[in-house]
Amino acid sequence: DTITQDTTAQDPRRPEEAQDTFDRAFWNAVNRQAKLRGRPVTAFATKVAPTILEAGKVTLQDKADQRAVVRVVPAPTGSGKTSYSYCLIDALLKTRDHGSAVVVCATMDGCEEAFKELVGLIGADKVAVWTSGHDASKDDDYTLAQYQLVPTARFRKDDLDRFPVIVVTHKFWQGTSAHKARTYQGHARSLIVIDERPEDVSIHTVDLAD
Repeated sequence: DTITQDTTAQDPRRPEEAQDTFDRAFWNAVNRQAKLRGRPVTAFATKVAPTILEAGKVTLQDKADQRAVVRVVPAPTGSGKTSYSYCLIDALLKTRDHGSAVVVCATMDGCEEAFKELVGLIGADKVAVWTSGHDASKDDDYTLAQYQLVPTARFRKDDLDRFPVIVVTHKFWQGTSAHKARTYQGHARSLIVIDERPEDVSIHTVDLAD
């Protein structure tokens, strides 16, 4: 399946003109995120963000239709796809009953950064993170010595089901405890955002002549 950009998507600087409630919530989050970072929404952002929005809406429809499909947004590093996926999650929580998401990052440090960004945008009461460096059973001296990390917060694996938004590593997502990240209050999570390609997933380029 191919994800295409909706060229009719609204300018994020005027979210009140978006016809869909979910769209308005997304663009409001884009504006709020830009203010938190102290910089304006750029013209480039107005081209990348609609792609993330449409991909997210299609993915949520896939879930509603019980289609097991992986949607890939091919964009280079630094294009903003990760940042706008956080806006997508914020819109999901604001417009859908029992909306939930998991963000899967490649590294422990990536999880820390994602957690801080999500807390700033969505709120500390709605976001949790678990890695070996964020384990509530460890202290700062241990994680600093072992992982060169003093985390913003610590959680237990069993805490994850209680939070609508969680952050874990690829290794955790593929491991024996993955089931602890896959549900929110006992129900399958609404949205899975995988930041960067896991090592065990390969991408093949297919030419039309093949």
